Amino acid sequence: MSKVKDQMCVICLEIIGVDRNGIWDGGHNALPVAKGRCCEDCNVTAVIPARMRALVDELGRKN
Repeated sequence: MSKVKDQMCVICLEIIGVDRNGIWDGGHNALPVAKGRCCEDCNVTAVIPARMRALVDELGRKN
């Protein structure tokens, strides 16, 4: 585990806790939603869907 103390999620502003895997507590890259680190819940509900939308949009432009 990392030694980072009380990192805040840049999306929901809650403290980033240990992920469901029980090991990682460093948060996730919040891009493209925000710059910084986010919690696992925001990663799943906001960041990953935003990345998927961007990918679909990019693939649509290429066709």
